[in-house]
Amino acid sequence: MKKAKTGAVKSRFIVFGIAMALMAPGIAAAESDPADEKAESASETPAKELEPVSAAPPARPIQLLYVAPDRGKPVKPTGGATRGSDKKIPLMFALTPDHVGQTVSAQPSLFWYLDRIPDASMGIEFVLFDQASDEPEVAAALAAPERAGIQRIRLSDYGVELKPGAEYEWSVTLVVDPQKRSKDVVVTGWIDRIEHSGKLAARLESASDASAASIYAEEGIWYDSFAALSDQIEGNPDDANLRTQRIEVLRQVGLDQVAANAER
Repeated sequence: MKKAKTGAVKSRFIVFGIAMALMAPGIAAAESDPADEKAESASETPAKELEPVSAAPPARPIQLLYVAPDRGKPVKPTGGATRGSDKKIPLMFALTPDHVGQTVSAQPSLFWYLDRIPDASMGIEFVLFDQASDEPEVAAALAAPERAGIQRIRLSDYGVELKPGAEYEWSVTLVVDPQKRSKDVVVTGWIDRIEHSGKLAARLESASDASAASIYAEEGIWYDSFAALSDQIEGNPDDANLRTQRIEVLRQVGLDQVAANAER
């Protein structure tokens, strides 16, 4: 009898164990945490689907390449002042190429450079000559610069217009000693107004402000290219790329000394 009972008890435990084994998957499924399922599902998501979409690369900056015009104009030295041992005298340059620069504007801007503000005792004069005339178109005193670096002269401020086909000489003079004009420091540039070509007009018609300077440079229009680039810098003074472009175009026409110091 005792053996029979023992056998029956073992049989019940075996049956119970089998039943529990069959029920275990269901119980585990019922007790599983939905958050765990979400975490597991997220962990199976391919990594590339979780990566943020990268932003489009920035537009490549427009580069200027000045191409000197082929018009048979003679090469002329650009005016650069050497101060020698007198550190009070600024180093000055007319910002022109080594040939007659061109413009299509009746009232273009002219640019010059000095590496320091001159003493208050020194005066500055601007003169513009038509090469076919003995009398200057403009002879005026310039206000003392507020800062060193690149300076701008707008012919519109003097009410003068350049004639098409005429060649002009312009100069900026630093009057070191009014009693001894032999000490004057003079920088000189040349400018020639030409008519718009059909090609240039067509290119400019659809051009943005950012690309106008590059178009003028490629067409050999030095003064208008430099003015367009300087306009952009004045409107975007914190744009380092624009300043770099201006430095590079100065180097292209041999003004390396200005380029090395212009943006200090």
